[in-house]
Amino acid sequence: MEKCGEAKAITLKANGYNSLIYNITPGDNQDGYKYSVYNGNILIDNDAQADVDNVVSNLDAGNYKLTVVASYDGKVSAGITSNEIEIKDISEMFSLKTM
Repeated sequence: MEKCGEAKAITLKANGYNSLIYNITPGDNQDGYKYSVYNGNILIDNDAQADVDNVVSNLDAGNYKLTVVASYDGKVSAGITSNEIEIKDISEMFSLKTM
């Protein structure tokens, strides 16, 4: 299968508790490209927008890396993977310390 060009980058940052923000930087000449975003093999967004902050909410606490796959004219890229970030759970605000 013929491949299309990759997105240039995907960046992640925590967005408070149980949420993250990702931003896709498109590659050169990628007008008309579509982007799908995965957490492992789970599809997060099949129509992600480039050059905007996209929010993913209601996440479990843990470490996350997202992969963005570009598509254009029936061709699909291999995908690029983001940096890893840690998402914290809101319940951590209310944990009790024992002595």
